[in-house]
Amino acid sequence: DALLAYFNHLNLEIYQAWDIFRLLDMDGSGSISCAEFVEGCLKLRGPAKKVDVAEIAYEVEKVQKKLGDFMVFVQHCFTALS
Repeated sequence: DALLAYFNHLNLEIYQAWDIFRLLDMDGSGSISCAEFVEGCLKLRGPAKKVDVAEIAYEVEKVQKKLGDFMVFVQHCFTALS
């Protein structure tokens, strides 16, 4: 009940707990400290703003472009090898 109350206080949904944990576990160790948890939750509280969503969409597009360029490069390398 205490965790649910804490999430409610921060305007976070309890069903987001696993997603939040994965965001906070930056090193992929499978664990986070209490301080990391509290600081991370404070950063994530409240509703996303349109500018936040737009920024993420922009970053995703950049990553997709780089990945596409890399895939073309790899394909050229494989073609050159054969």
